[in-house]
Amino acid sequence: MRVGLDLHTLSGLMQGSRTYMANLAARLPAAAPDIGFVFYAVDPDAPEIRQLAGDAANVVFRPIPGGRLARLVWPFPGRAAREVDILHCQYIGPLLDGPATVLSIHDILHETMPEHFPRGLGSLMRRLYPVAARRAGLVLTISDFSRQAIMSRYGVAPGRIAFAHLAPGEDFAPVTDPGRLAAMRRRLGLPAGPYVLYLGRMEPRKNLPTLVAAHRLLRRRLGAAAPHLVLAGGKDRLFAAFHERLRREGSMVGVLFTGSVPSGELAALLSGAAAFAYPSFGEGFGLPVVEAMACGTPVVASTAPAVPEAAGGAALLVDPADPVGLAEALLRVVTDAALAATLRAKGLARARELGWEAAVSLAVAAYRHLGAQRARRPRE
Repeated sequence: MRVGLDLHTLSGLMQGSRTYMANLAARLPAAAPDIGFVFYAVDPDAPEIRQLAGDAANVVFRPIPGGRLARLVWPFPGRAAREVDILHCQYIGPLLDGPATVLSIHDILHETMPEHFPRGLGSLMRRLYPVAARRAGLVLTISDFSRQAIMSRYGVAPGRIAFAHLAPGEDFAPVTDPGRLAAMRRRLGLPAGPYVLYLGRMEPRKNLPTLVAAHRLLRRRLGAAAPHLVLAGGKDRLFAAFHERLRREGSMVGVLFTGSVPSGELAALLSGAAAFAYPSFGEGFGLPVVEAMACGTPVVASTAPAVPEAAGGAALLVDPADPVGLAEALLRVVTDAALAATLRAKGLARARELGWEAAVSLAVAAYRHLGAQRARRPRE
């Protein structure tokens, strides 16, 4: 059996969906040595694509168009049907032709909170995602919340969809070396003293204005002893307006923006934080929450779906629309050493519960199930 992995997204900022597919690609060849894998990438010779396969003998590399029309309609689907038996895509697979598909959909938040998505993109997603989901042989997702939403909104039968949680990578572990932590601060331009950290994309759904408002309240309570607020991550097209709003409101005091952080610095950045704050309005899972926990950082997070599912009872949870509640939770963590230690221990235990083996096993089971279905079909 030949299985193709659509890796066209594996460039730029490593958000959750890209982290997911990269981790599958790195683990699937060893997990299923009897399956031949085709890694489809816009640049199949790129080092970051080649290194995913390691020295696996059951992987070959093929090009995939970067353009959506060529990838989903013509000519790629026809070529893929000749090269693989099953194609594993994310969100949208070939629409008119092509091999059997396994489709990973991390969330359909554009359906339930369209105000947080660009109008044109949201409209396209609402048109194409249901078609792709119904056309797929099997649908995989990353939380029970997303599974229930996809079944309800898109009419996908329970037997055609399953989920496995995401997991922190091996690089996410507590960093205690003072020299490494100090070097990270120098490279990222962080001042001395404690800081509360947000790590993720800077877009409206992540609810950063509420976090900044909570930090302002925290400064009023603690004065000069208040921790800085560090906002780390890629900036979307609305960031400039957000930054200007903070400047006008006088909310920039004690707030630092790092921009995107190199992957090699993430564990130290998380480990050095007094608390990790994640007040998102909604997630398919919330991978940064468990990455922070894996680094031993106390977490304050949102009650919005599916963040509590990711947190697994190891975080303080607050209403994302309540800056006062968020400020109070952060105050408790940064001033109560016993509470911080308890959250740290619970978070480390929660992170250990999660591993990529579940997602890899689920994908392999999906390939074998579709492969068996194909084998049972009568020959034409």
